[in-house]
Amino acid sequence: MTEPRKWFEFAQEDFIAAETMLEKGIYNPACFHSQQGMEKRLKGFLRSQEQDFRKTHALVELVAMCQRMDGSFSSLDEICRKLDPYYIPTCYPDALPGAGPESLPDREEAEEAVALLRNGLQWIRRKMGLDLK
Repeated sequence: MTEPRKWFEFAQEDFIAAETMLEKGIYNPACFHSQQGMEKRLKGFLRSQEQDFRKTHALVELVAMCQRMDGSFSSLDEICRKLDPYYIPTCYPDALPGAGPESLPDREEAEEAVALLRNGLQWIRRKMGLDLK
């Protein structure tokens, strides 16, 4: 399970980065790392099931793939739906027409994103019996 474990470890690093950015008041990257952490944990689960996946950052697509293997992953639908929109606009400043500093995530959004990631990571950790946070 070396490859899946690497996905899980990278997800944990994204969680630490998201928490750190939130503490420092840097909300855009906190939201980005929250989305990335969930993406990597889902991909880790898929690899632990020896499932391939196309190159995607769409959490709703990844969690649907996980659900095909284990229906209980439907518990993560809302988390994935809420974190999914943070990938493009928090990654690229010119991703959306009219996007500017005024449309970046605020503290409340970043706090929610980090909490959603924390809950999602813990759920998968418990589900898989991982010795990670």
